[in-house]
Amino acid sequence: MSQQKAWDNEYANKTFITGNNVPQADFVRFIKWYKKGVRDIEGLRIIDLGCGVGKNAFYLAERGAWVTALDISKNAIDMAKSIAKDPKQTDPADAKQITWLHQSIADVIPNVPSGSIDIAIDVTSSNSLTEEELVRYIDELRRVLKPSSYLFMRGLLLEGDTHAKFLLKEHPGSEKNTYIQPATDIVERVFTKELFEETYGEFFTIVHFEKVEHYTTVEDRKYKRSYFVAYLQIKSTK
Repeated sequence: MSQQKAWDNEYANKTFITGNNVPQADFVRFIKWYKKGVRDIEGLRIIDLGCGVGKNAFYLAERGAWVTALDISKNAIDMAKSIAKDPKQTDPADAKQITWLHQSIADVIPNVPSGSIDIAIDVTSSNSLTEEELVRYIDELRRVLKPSSYLFMRGLLLEGDTHAKFLLKEHPGSEKNTYIQPATDIVERVFTKELFEETYGEFFTIVHFEKVEHYTTVEDRKYKRSYFVAYLQIKSTK
C-alpha cells in the first residue's frame, strides 16, 4: 500500500491519530521559547510539514504568522479546509493566512521562494519518509529556510522504546530502522540520537535535543513511546 493511501485511510478511520484541533504540546513549548529568545512570530512565514488537520497551523495563524501547510493525505487537507471554513472553530481572518497544499513533504514546495521561511515545523512527519525522500526533504528545507532560521522537529526515538524495538523485529520495513505499523500499513522510521546527529548535523546546529515520553493508543491499546524533541538552526551556506 502506498503511504498516501495508508495516511488517507488513517485520517478516515483514526486508528491512532486524535483528529482534534488542539496544538501539540511540545510544539507550543517551542513557540514560547522562540518568542522569548528570538522574536515574536507575528508576520513570520512558517511551513508546517505534515500538517494533518491543521491544529498547529491554526495556532500559528491565530498569532499572526503566515503559514504554508502541507500533507500527503488528501483527507487530512480536506478536513483542515473544512475547519478553516467553520467560524465556530476558527476565525475566518486567521484562516486566510494559511495556504493548504496536498503533497509529500519530500517534494518541492510550490510558490515558496528560496530563503523566505522563518520557521519550519515537523511534528512526527518526516519519520514516514524513505532514505531517498529524506535527502530531498532536507535539500528543500535548505532551499526555503532563511539564514539562521529554525526547524522544530519531534520524531520517534529508539532509545527507551520497547514497542519500537518489538515492531522493528516483528514488522520490519524495507530500510534499516523502519517498521510497518500492522494496524495501518504506515511505515515509520526511528532515530537514535547518534543517527539524528549524523543526518542533520552537517546542515543544522542542534540547539536543543531532549527525550520525551508519551502514550499512544492503537486499536484501544496504549503504548509508551519515546520521542525526540529538537530545535535546529540552519547553518550558513557561505
